[in-house]
Amino acid sequence: MVTQTKRWCYYISPTRVNKNGEYQVGIVTEDESGYQLTDWFWGKDFDLANKIADERNLKLGLTQEDCFHIIASSMRISKSQ
Repeated sequence: MVTQTKRWCYYISPTRVNKNGEYQVGIVTEDESGYQLTDWFWGKDFDLANKIADERNLKLGLTQEDCFHIIASSMRISKSQ
């Protein structure tokens, strides 16, 4: 029996910052609504935080396009599921 694991990626929300202005890292899981917050903060520069997320996602074997699909899948989950 083959068990297929859902893909996931790191995500930086432009509105999720702490009191120091640091961007909080989230994790988005494919076909699951929303995202989970981590305890990690990747600096005050949004572009740099996104660059770090992109690099970490590449280490997971995910392209930016893969991540866009994963993130989009988390936004189109119907409430009946």
